[in-house]
Parts: sequence; C-alpha cells; structure tokens
Amino acid sequence: MKGCATNKIIAKKKSANEELDGNITRMIQEMKDEYKKKYQPDISKRYAKPSGWGAIRREINEALKVRKDFDF
Repeated sequence: MKGCATNKIIAKKKSANEELDGNITRMIQEMKDEYKKKYQPDISKRYAKPSGWGAIRREINEALKVRKDFDF
C-alpha cells in the first residue's frame, strides 16, 4: 500500500500543515517582539531614582534620628 494515493494526499497535508505551523509560530514571535518594544518599559529606567532623591532622603534620615542624649 505504499503506492496508494490516499497515503500521498495525507503526506502532502501533513507537510502543508507543518509549513503553516511554522509560519504561524514565526508570526506569533514577531507579534511578541513588537509588543515588547512598544509596551514594556526599559529596565534601566524602571529602577532609576528621581533627581533630588539624595537630598530628600537625607532630610528624612535627619528627621528620624534619635538624639543620643535623650532619655526614655
């Protein structure tokens, strides 16, 4: 039954489906890459401290300091 026409048709469908699967996978990957470029922020900017952060932090630290000569 190797020469059966049905086997040839099924084999052609499988190869066509595999080709379509490859195309779909490629399209999905391209869409994911475009989404990342468009919507996900730059990681280096995500953790950046705002300007003047050091001065504000210093004021908060001094305000929260407990004087050493203060008795509870």
